[in-house]
Amino acid sequence: MPLSAGDKLGPYEILALIGSGGMGEVFKARDTRLHRPVAIKILRSEHLSKEISRQRFIQEARAASALNHPNIVTVYDIDQQDGVDFMVMEYVAGRTLDARIPRQGMRLNEALRVAVQIAEGLLRAHTAGIVHRDLKPSNIMVGDDGPVKILDFGIAKLTERTDISEHEETRTEHSETDEGRIFGTVAYMSPEQAEGNRLDIRTDIFSFGVVLYEMLTGHKAFGNSTRVATLASILREEPKPIDHIPADLDKVIRRCLRKDRTRRFQHMDDVLVALQEVKDDVDSGATTVPIAKLLGSRSSAGRQAAGVKIALGAALLGAASLGVFGWLRLGSSRKEAGRPGLKVVPLTSYAGEERSSSFSPDGNQVAFSWNGEKRGNFDIYVKMVGVPNALRLTTDKEDDRWPAWSPDGRQIAFVRNNAVYTIPAIGGTEHKVSDADGFSSVAWHPDSRHLVLVKQTNGQHEPLLLVPADGGEPKVLTSPPEPLSDQFPAVSPDGRWLAFVRSPGVLASLIVKPMAGGPEKLLVRGKTVTTQLAWMPDSRGLIFGVEGTRNPGTLWRIDTTSDAEPVQAGGTGSGATDPAISMGKTPRLVFSQHRSDANIWRVPIDASGKLGVPEKLIGSTFNEQDPQYSPDGRKIAYISHSTGAAEVWVCDQDGRQCRALTSHGMTSAGPPRWSPDSRTIVFALQQGIYSVSVEGGAAKPLTTDPFLQRRPSVSRDGKWVYFFSERAGRREMWKQPMAGGAAVQVTQNGAEDGFESPDGKTFYWGKMRGIWSVPVSGGEETPVTPQGRDGLWAVARSGLYFVDWDEAPDAKATVYHYSFATKQTRALGTLPSRPQRGPRFSIAADERSFLVALTDEAEADLMLVEGFR
Repeated sequence: MPLSAGDKLGPYEILALIGSGGMGEVFKARDTRLHRPVAIKILRSEHLSKEISRQRFIQEARAASALNHPNIVTVYDIDQQDGVDFMVMEYVAGRTLDARIPRQGMRLNEALRVAVQIAEGLLRAHTAGIVHRDLKPSNIMVGDDGPVKILDFGIAKLTERTDISEHEETRTEHSETDEGRIFGTVAYMSPEQAEGNRLDIRTDIFSFGVVLYEMLTGHKAFGNSTRVATLASILREEPKPIDHIPADLDKVIRRCLRKDRTRRFQHMDDVLVALQEVKDDVDSGATTVPIAKLLGSRSSAGRQAAGVKIALGAALLGAASLGVFGWLRLGSSRKEAGRPGLKVVPLTSYAGEERSSSFSPDGNQVAFSWNGEKRGNFDIYVKMVGVPNALRLTTDKEDDRWPAWSPDGRQIAFVRNNAVYTIPAIGGTEHKVSDADGFSSVAWHPDSRHLVLVKQTNGQHEPLLLVPADGGEPKVLTSPPEPLSDQFPAVSPDGRWLAFVRSPGVLASLIVKPMAGGPEKLLVRGKTVTTQLAWMPDSRGLIFGVEGTRNPGTLWRIDTTSDAEPVQAGGTGSGATDPAISMGKTPRLVFSQHRSDANIWRVPIDASGKLGVPEKLIGSTFNEQDPQYSPDGRKIAYISHSTGAAEVWVCDQDGRQCRALTSHGMTSAGPPRWSPDSRTIVFALQQGIYSVSVEGGAAKPLTTDPFLQRRPSVSRDGKWVYFFSERAGRREMWKQPMAGGAAVQVTQNGAEDGFESPDGKTFYWGKMRGIWSVPVSGGEETPVTPQGRDGLWAVARSGLYFVDWDEAPDAKATVYHYSFATKQTRALGTLPSRPQRGPRFSIAADERSFLVALTDEAEADLMLVEGFR
């Protein structure tokens, strides 16, 4: 139907037509509920004539909506009215890039400013598994106030092609090629795109190079009079050299535009790092332009006239100090210089998750933790490099993690629950060494007679100990100040240095100190979560994993003998954690590469109390977790990682109209819990408890104590906030007035999280297993049920709902109901997969449905890098 100013599509009032073309029309509109401008894109009806095409459109629009990034236009909504399918997006006041490129090209510093933001947006999309495949200046918006936004993610495949087969609609997900099909905008195609071959993220890298070339020159890299001639140019010709740009920038463009995609940049993060280096040099004055780029045949007089001008600032640049946090921002990071490209190949590719590896002394075998093909509990396995099968060493029903191979090759240490064990490397009898923190790895001393581990204290103050493997008195190695904890130890190969992580929650510092005692040296401090550490064989460098808000899961290296900033370990990509370095003759690196996607499901409960068919309610290509129904049943609060950080989101009870309430940028936050009036949400961030209005606004701190505090809930009268704290030396539930004041301890024998009963008379709390109760007015603590997993439970008017399963690898997760009236427990049904432990369960007020976060995909493989130095 034709639209004009004043018409409405749902709650959106059309204001004006702002663009039209073969794909359809774009209107500026006003969201009458939130009183903000939006852009509405309407596809022409012929594009949606087939139901499968419409479903693809919806699916891809949902994927695009997950790309919440400053350099990608946000998709708010997708809907249909009167047969019209439309998409609601962020409105950006500005012009597309093609309208901003002057005939002679953009100024260098402006081109670099725009290019870096385009690269950051593409990196975010590629990390989410989305390939744009039609990147061009008209699909890039440059706002009047400066920000750059990439348009048309998720719909370009549909709108820019006709007569597309079903396989073409998902060609990034299939290995088959479809020769002869050419789609996209010809002048910006990659060679493989022009030939109709299978596409991946490297096609966007080529198109990015074409766009960057046009920004700097004002004309297309492969522009010809006809479509056929342009395709031939893309396949066989090189663009004309640009002779007024820095040499390093010229190298970036030429590497983006290589015909052979195996010789192109392989990942957008490498492009971004290279571009940022050029931009930093230009902005600092270390390089001034024009710089002559005399490629091909030029006279010596011309070469002399062009010259190279180096600014005085270059001499000062090396002396400039960098901020402590600056290195972690990907846009300011530095790639490893002078290192040839390293080949990363899978060491394991089993179903399930392979994690936390350790090399044998000769570097030819790897011990690792794996939860098996049936994704049960984790056990310790060993495999030879180059041999497909692995040998299972442990068979306990509990999880076995963090294997560490002794330097003499005889034993492998590992962690089970909160204790450290050793087992012969060829298999045999296990030996318990010591109690320890089960959430941290352990490390061998080079003498193979001692282990370094985290002292188990049931509190937040946890030092590192040097413990004899065969028994004896431990030696305290570190003394973290309250309430910090030292974790993930690593002893240098020469035995002189101890590296470790000191952290509360998401704030982590990487520290090194002499094993014999002495002052500590701070290497890294930032908003990170750093896990297993690996020393380089020369005892001068460390490899470590970082989870950040911009590029979660990356490996970095640092020289421990200097004050140099860390550099990203090139080629390892995102999702990389838990590095291990070979000390044998062959230099090798192994790391775990993770892929995980948790989504929120709604499960109905029928009148007889049986579970209905589960329905995925809220999802994206990133984790959505910790769901909570609002008390009035109209909203759902949850944690989403779709922006690269763990932010609090809220949506309608049907999973629609989702929006972020916070923008703190931390990778660890939650769970969100409602106030009784459904107007306020409390949640944990860093060490404290915060509140935020459901209408939005700044989050306000509720607690100020220097102790780790997590998993809040609000009393039924709205006057108290409950949370667990370790201020008493162990994890217990406390409560504090919402308006501020002193905290009061509620439980005495350990607790993880808790809620008041609907009548406000009883407080229920859970442990790792089991649920307990105590009167709100005080009294004796009473066990209610020994069943129920950590965080997977909820209290309702009729009783408790909880999830549990036995320890068999293929055991189903079962939902139970404990009746307050009968004191009996009965099974309601099973879930399609096991939920992860934690606050991932919520029951509706009418008890006719519940929400649960299920991991739809959880895979991790070990990756091997040969020749890593």
